Amino acid sequence: MRISQDWLNQYVDTPSEEELEHLFEMAGIGVDERNDGKFALEVTSNRGDWLSAFGLAREIAAMTGTRLRLPAIEETAATDLKTLKLEIEDSADCSRYHATLLDNIKIGESPSWLKNRLIEGGMRPQNNVVDITNYVMLEMGQPLHAFDAESLSSSHILVRRAKEGETLITLDGMEHQLTEDVLCITDGENPIAVAGVMGGEESEVKESTTKVLLEAAHFAPSRVRASSRALGFGTEASRRFERWVDPSNVAKAAARATQLLCELAGANVLEVKDLYAAPIHAEQVEIRLSRTN
Repeated sequence: MRISQDWLNQYVDTPSEEELEHLFEMAGIGVDERNDGKFALEVTSNRGDWLSAFGLAREIAAMTGTRLRLPAIEETAATDLKTLKLEIEDSADCSRYHATLLDNIKIGESPSWLKNRLIEGGMRPQNNVVDITNYVMLEMGQPLHAFDAESLSSSHILVRRAKEGETLITLDGMEHQLTEDVLCITDGENPIAVAGVMGGEESEVKESTTKVLLEAAHFAPSRVRASSRALGFGTEASRRFERWVDPSNVAKAAARATQLLCELAGANVLEVKDLYAAPIHAEQVEIRLSRTN
């Protein structure tokens, strides 16, 4: 995880650069590199929340007793215009799938502040839509994907295992023979993305894109790991899913991206659907304060 101290200071007051490095190490976060306020961090496999600016800021606030200042994000209310149909074949593979349909998209260059944040995070800016999905992933830890909605053969999004003989050309231009180990996003018939790993070339956002389907979901870590292994590579998205992404933040991350798409790409929200097939519930833990102390 690459992050700048300047970015963290948006959400929490940090100490000096040297003290911040010490805090990271005390928390169990390895510091591989520190240079002029920029850190390259080694995150343990059980703390996927540290693969985000929010997660790191929350850890610093807890360790130093300082106030956390996360931006207010209002979840976009779900609507049902009967345009989108969401279906999950097995909730053990995908417990939640959230889709936002937007039009009036104007593809262009991202503002300098957004491009700089992506570069700090080790990512290459592409266009405003793709950059926003990557920015929210780095900020909140929730991977997102944007499909060119008009390139899909239908508005039926089905999350299922791949069938023997199916193929997909991913965004890197490589054609992959899919197996039953691979979890796919399909347009009801054909695979359009490998869930939690990489999207398909045919449905990628292009200069001509005006309508976008924004995906936010929770995929099982073991399933994403199996898909990455089958394809022979991993991505920034799969790194996070393999460490477990909190499904309760799915809609909030989608709302954050939607807000930025409206501000920076002129987007207009058409429809929002949220299929939460296997909800998680808060657990109550009783403790004795005297024993805790």
